[in-house]
Amino acid sequence: LKIYAGGDNGAFVRSVAITKSNQFLITACDDNKVRWFPLLSDQSSSMIYEQTEPNVLYVATTPDGNTMAVSNRNGEVHLFSTLSTL
Repeated sequence: LKIYAGGDNGAFVRSVAITKSNQFLITACDDNKVRWFPLLSDQSSSMIYEQTEPNVLYVATTPDGNTMAVSNRNGEVHLFSTLSTL
């Protein structure tokens, strides 16, 4: 899996997180997108989930891997269930 700091769209990757089970890599980018990539499949370079989050800055997951936190430049933190997201 290759992640480029400035992809074809010119957006920089601001944050990267890996889920506890090492199944997914999550990125937060300047194009206001949070993206999930599988790490344990034959299609690891194919994104499996994308969500728009205005001013996204950072992503993290809880120790159990069931919740994703997304923060933005406005100081907000949004929590998402990874169980219902995927």
